[in-house]
Amino acid sequence: MLAFERREIILSKLKKEKKVFVAELAKEFTVSEETIRRDLERMEKNGQVIRNYGGAMITEGSNDDLPYETRSGLNLKKKQVIAKLAMPILENSLCLMADTSSTVYEFLKTLKKGSSVNQVITNSVDVLGKLDDENMQIISTGGQLRLKSHALVGGGAIDSIRRYNVDFAVLSCKGISIERGITDTNDPECLVKQAMIEQANKTILLVDSTKFGKHSFINIFSFSKVDYIVTDAKPSDEWIEYLNQIDVELIYP
Repeated sequence: MLAFERREIILSKLKKEKKVFVAELAKEFTVSEETIRRDLERMEKNGQVIRNYGGAMITEGSNDDLPYETRSGLNLKKKQVIAKLAMPILENSLCLMADTSSTVYEFLKTLKKGSSVNQVITNSVDVLGKLDDENMQIISTGGQLRLKSHALVGGGAIDSIRRYNVDFAVLSCKGISIERGITDTNDPECLVKQAMIEQANKTILLVDSTKFGKHSFINIFSFSKVDYIVTDAKPSDEWIEYLNQIDVELIYP
């Protein structure tokens, strides 16, 4: 098991139990107590936990605005399932906009050479720096760097987005709720997402199954702005019925 996978399980346990103990975790994962202490130290630096004698407690709001390095390792297998499921939607599409979410990053990684998509406009520093594809032009929005999330934001980014008209906006979020719509954690990135959907013919929302029924600090937009929701597992019957009623196409395994 890789370290980030172990930390993901520890975080999941903390969400349920609110507290964990070093000795118990070391026994559960068959690693040394020092290894667990390093895990908890890393998680504390990321703002996820508060360490105490013998263990750690979960931080209030630890599921909110996590650093990109932390988010990229969470629910990775779910994100990869979502990425594959979303690919057929893009048939015959040429240009899309993509936000800075780690789920969207996994999606962009699955775009094969020779895909019909030949232009991606993004405010993600990671996409700009790591997804080199000779068959795909990657265009930066420019803007002010938000280091925590590796995102380019602000008026410069939004003005740049408004220059382009695209087939799809491909986005993610922190939570979706029937009562509160699509939500996220910080204003600068929410404003960029809103600008992206205004310039796109259609919007694809990529959300793993843990985000259904959850809401975060800021409302980004309503379901009326969404054409497709792609997730990694079948949602509840209530969700299926609701999305069918409002004409949002739901895609799951």
